[in-house]
Amino acid sequence: FDTERLASLPGSRDFWAVVAQTPAVSMSRVDVGGSGALTQQPYTAYGLTSGGGVNRGVVEGIMVNEGAGGGGSDLYYTDYGSFAEIAVNAVGNTAEMPNPGVLSQFITKSGGNTYHGTLYADYENDAMESHNIDASQIAAGVTGSNVLSASDTNRLSTFKDFNADLGGFVARDRMWWYGAYRRTTTGQRYPTLVDDVQDTWVPVGTGKVTYNLSASQKFIGYFQHADKSQPDYLGAIQILGGRTTPAIMHADAVWNSHFPTNVWKVEYNSVLTNALLLEVRAGTYHSVWWRTSKSSAPRVEDTGNNFVSGGVYGINFIRNRPQLNGSLSYSKAGWGGNHNFKVGGEIMRDSVVNPFYGFTSATNALSLFVNGSPSQVYVY
Repeated sequence: FDTERLASLPGSRDFWAVVAQTPAVSMSRVDVGGSGALTQQPYTAYGLTSGGGVNRGVVEGIMVNEGAGGGGSDLYYTDYGSFAEIAVNAVGNTAEMPNPGVLSQFITKSGGNTYHGTLYADYENDAMESHNIDASQIAAGVTGSNVLSASDTNRLSTFKDFNADLGGFVARDRMWWYGAYRRTTTGQRYPTLVDDVQDTWVPVGTGKVTYNLSASQKFIGYFQHADKSQPDYLGAIQILGGRTTPAIMHADAVWNSHFPTNVWKVEYNSVLTNALLLEVRAGTYHSVWWRTSKSSAPRVEDTGNNFVSGGVYGINFIRNRPQLNGSLSYSKAGWGGNHNFKVGGEIMRDSVVNPFYGFTSATNALSLFVNGSPSQVYVY
């Protein structure tokens, strides 16, 4: 997918919009008018699920997926408009992909000898949407809440996307630069969040510098920072299902969630001969996913009627992945055709720290009920 094709894809201008157009990939749901924006969309390719941790996302040569331990995400919430090319392969990968699964590779735009930039903005609100909850469903029992009518319980409240970038030169034919900024904001209604609209926003900043040391040697520096903020992160403790849990929640019974991520690299390329190319890069993927309580009231979950109240526990998930990789490519014309030989390797250290902060309630406990009757108590 080059820049032109990326600009024409439907969906929320994210990685999952690209995956949805990839042969052999089956999405669990279809994004309509931004309905899946700022949400990791599960998918399956040849029987392997995105939550299994076997897929690999690579931004500028740096592995960025969370793996099974971090929810199985192949990519953080990045700047779709900053990429010059995205390649998604569900099968037929080279040895650079160490296991079966989907390999997704992202190449960021670069500066050049002339200045170029783009500006993109879109806006959507519920006045631009239709309703898919009809009178028969309402008659069957669909109800509204304090902030929603019955027909609005699954509609997108707002979707805003602003994207700007600019690239140019410091010294012609010697040093180029590129920068980009994106901010996406959504307001999503859920029938299980009875007194609030789930607002989410993600600002993303990108920078890239290319320096030609000589006609055959090049340095590249890259950095991207993204920070997803979601004051109403849905989820219960014993009533499972994550954001799709059937638990009936209020705004003070869910998490306040933030997910800042950083990706950086330094890369060196050298054309050793007309047939031999050397690439070496070092970088890091670093993410922090912290979730804090919004209430000091004791936590209660009723697995019979799905009612949830009180504050949830605080937790964090910190991942740091420094890595080094490189390759040597040899091209040969002749021998009955054109041939390319490539050898390389990678070293990375993937560390995860998962601190548990407990409840803000003095009881530091979870009380379970079944249809209003006490059942169990979990003391943390």
